[in-house]
Amino acid sequence: MGRRYLSLLVTALVTAVIAFMAHTAGAQSDNDPETDDSQTDIASDARMSPADRLLRTREFLVERAQTRPRLQPPPIGRPPLRNDRAMVDWDDVSATMAETRRRDAAGANAASAASVPRLEGLRALAPTQLQRVRPSEVDAVQMPVLVPGSDEILASVQVFGQADAYSAIADAGNNLAFRISGARKRLVLEDPPAPRVAMERMRSARPPLPGLGARYVITRSDSSTDLSFSRFGCGYVLSLMCDDPDGDARCAEDDFIVSLASSMVLLNENAGSGQ
Repeated sequence: MGRRYLSLLVTALVTAVIAFMAHTAGAQSDNDPETDDSQTDIASDARMSPADRLLRTREFLVERAQTRPRLQPPPIGRPPLRNDRAMVDWDDVSATMAETRRRDAAGANAASAASVPRLEGLRALAPTQLQRVRPSEVDAVQMPVLVPGSDEILASVQVFGQADAYSAIADAGNNLAFRISGARKRLVLEDPPAPRVAMERMRSARPPLPGLGARYVITRSDSSTDLSFSRFGCGYVLSLMCDDPDGDARCAEDDFIVSLASSMVLLNENAGSGQ
């Protein structure tokens, strides 16, 4: 008895809704010659179950649904004051390399001219010395192109450059992949948002990178371990991808990625000439 009563109630409710829709559509049919009368078929088909009628009604409503844009949509986020190119401090680049040369000349673990250095600091390296790097890709970049001075990375590194950004990738061997990206584009905001304030707080809690003197932050995700820092007016992100990110100390701990970020080579030493 209860199920039959419920079925009759649902049928009556659906029929009433459809009848109202049909009446409304009929009132508009004089002004709208293309009005769809298919809704009347739903009410007249006695063979349809209540569930089928509900489904057909939903399909009809979706087909006839209309949306209107809001006159004043709410703002999303906070627009930047401007989006511009940061000024590269090439004098600072030269001074940092000069300091590295001074330490090398002092005899403290100086690197020989015939080898690629892996000590802390910044040194110049011509892209023609790297087997898989196209000099044209490096020449296109108008910011310091930095790559860690690791033999394993430099042996397979590839550079992809454009005027205001570049990326370099390498297979570092032993189930480790590497990527570094740099950019000189920046968004200037009126007030720093909360995430940026928190990021700066994290950077300030760490000592600066040895050899570069830049504050940095390390973050981890399921896919990579990332170290980001700003130097010479540009932003850089180093990423390590390990097959076993939790068990491989190179990704699970900080020492390895910090050592890579502390021993950089500059591939476009002459890019700042005349600027």
